Amino acid sequence: MLRVVRFLRLLRSWRALYTTVATFVRSLPQMQNLALLLLLVTVVFALLGMELFGGAFDAERGYSHDPADGLQPVPRLHFDRFVPALISTLVIISGVWADSFKALAPLCGDGLTAS
Repeated sequence: MLRVVRFLRLLRSWRALYTTVATFVRSLPQMQNLALLLLLVTVVFALLGMELFGGAFDAERGYSHDPADGLQPVPRLHFDRFVPALISTLVIISGVWADSFKALAPLCGDGLTAS
């Protein structure tokens, strides 16, 4: 609590910091609109990924959602279910797409693996 009071006292004495914080607080409603738009785009691409890539990690290829089957576990980033598809889409949007590619590359054959 004391740190918050120190920050508020600093805001009163430092005009440039006060202006920056006030501008940030005033822009929060517009940032909510942008976040809602990003969520909508992410959901659309997660559903598209489920349609295109869903079922790639199935029992025929040696993967299972249930670890008791004796097959390999499905990777964390997959498009078989909605929540993992949404997380996979957020990871890909953030720029860390190589991790999801590494999990999918053995399923695609020699065309996608590095030589």
